[in-house]
Amino acid sequence: MRRILVLACIAVAAGGCADLHYDNTAASFDRPFRGGDDSLGNIWLKTSYLYPARDLLTLDPLYRLLTGDAAWNVTADDGVADGPFFTNRDIRALSAAQAGLGPATEPPPIAPWRVKKAKRKGLTPGFIGEDATGRTFLVKLDHPDYPELGTSSEIIGSRLAWLLGYHVPAVYLVTIEGTGDPRYDGRRATASLFVPGEVVGGFKFDHYRMRREVRALRLVAAWLNDTDRGDNNTLATVRRVPLAARPPVLCDESQASSGRWCENPFSHPLRRATCYLVDFNSCLGSWNGRPKEPWRGWRHAWDVEYQLIWLATFGFLPRLPDSIEVWSPAVGSYDPMARRDARHWRSQNPNTAFQRLTPSDAEWIAQRIAAVSCAQLRGIVSAAAFTRADDAEAVLTLLLKRRRQVLAAWGLEYLLDDRPPEPPTGAADQSPERKRVGLCGRTVGLQTHSLALGARIECPSRAKTGATLLIREPPNMTALHASKSPRPWSGGCFPTRGNVPPEQARGLLGAANAYLALSY
Repeated sequence: MRRILVLACIAVAAGGCADLHYDNTAASFDRPFRGGDDSLGNIWLKTSYLYPARDLLTLDPLYRLLTGDAAWNVTADDGVADGPFFTNRDIRALSAAQAGLGPATEPPPIAPWRVKKAKRKGLTPGFIGEDATGRTFLVKLDHPDYPELGTSSEIIGSRLAWLLGYHVPAVYLVTIEGTGDPRYDGRRATASLFVPGEVVGGFKFDHYRMRREVRALRLVAAWLNDTDRGDNNTLATVRRVPLAARPPVLCDESQASSGRWCENPFSHPLRRATCYLVDFNSCLGSWNGRPKEPWRGWRHAWDVEYQLIWLATFGFLPRLPDSIEVWSPAVGSYDPMARRDARHWRSQNPNTAFQRLTPSDAEWIAQRIAAVSCAQLRGIVSAAAFTRADDAEAVLTLLLKRRRQVLAAWGLEYLLDDRPPEPPTGAADQSPERKRVGLCGRTVGLQTHSLALGARIECPSRAKTGATLLIREPPNMTALHASKSPRPWSGGCFPTRGNVPPEQARGLLGAANAYLALSY
């Protein structure tokens, strides 16, 4: 058995080194792509035992210690080029409406639906079907006991991954009609449009562990609590590249010294690969459409390190939570990460690309995460179409809290600009009748009197008459000045309800991008 394990490790190491440099430096994959579709058992074996054993045999920890383990595909401006996994999408140039649509810019599916075959992989029920226009979609249904949970997680997770620059399929929120099957008709679902090209399977994170954009997915997954982000939720396609779009190459070896290029160098079709992230219904509070168990995000499903520590301490350590708040059937498990360091967040299976994330890789993706505006987050949450406004509020607050905690764990909280600045020192600006602070990229007024239908938080006063914080949620509010003149609501994000000590009020409201009013 020991000999078999050693041979397996050597085989994995040899296979991984064959094209490692090309896989981790190429701006486009023009060679035949090594797609795969490993079973969950094979993924578990490789990620838990074979990959770690290979790294020990090849002295990889020593290499990382001596070299710093920098990513191989970093450009001169410390970024990454557009490529198979990622495109440098201009986040700040996109409106909230564009962020809410994501890649789903084509017309949505049109009923009636025709079921082509039932979905067999994964834990979420669904089917592959065609809409009235003949387009093919992968349809995934909400769990009947948890309506909106899986579909909202899918919409929000895929939109945010797309906004950050990753390739994801277009996902639409639909109500299934016209199949004639009572298992499907009338149920809320997501419909993922089949991507163009020939599907060649998924991709393995381990093959691309030296690419910055692949490593950086660790921070994205930690932010979204996307615990099932692994080889089983990837997709790779290949498409023929038109002749005009192909790069020039040398005709033959004899012309290499002259540097002359062929005008028609292609004797065979060129096919280029694109790598997609799929299946986001295990992010936020969802695990395959059901509330997440408390341990997810704290350890791997089969965590060798956890097992060894548990045995060495006779079960005393590590201490994991045995319960978690379920906010509602639509939101699922509410985990703001307040009880642990976000650097220790863990996915379902070990991921060698995530493990190689360096501070430079983290800073690169953190700049993009911090660039996502409050308005864009609100637009994305709105696209999930929660029935209850409280559920949308809870998810938005969760995203804001987790973003701050993830970036703070890597010392990158300074990149966020959603905290209000200190009040100005000028005498005119100190008037209690009207103060101004910047929140969520805009300037809003703090009035002496206000009216709101949102949650109300009262705290002890710094003044003699008391102070009241008002959190406004409804979009078409009217606030009243001291003179009782109407003032339109300006929108924004907001924290959760509850009692807040006065010394924490400003920090909480800044962290959650709240719009507030103070009355003295």
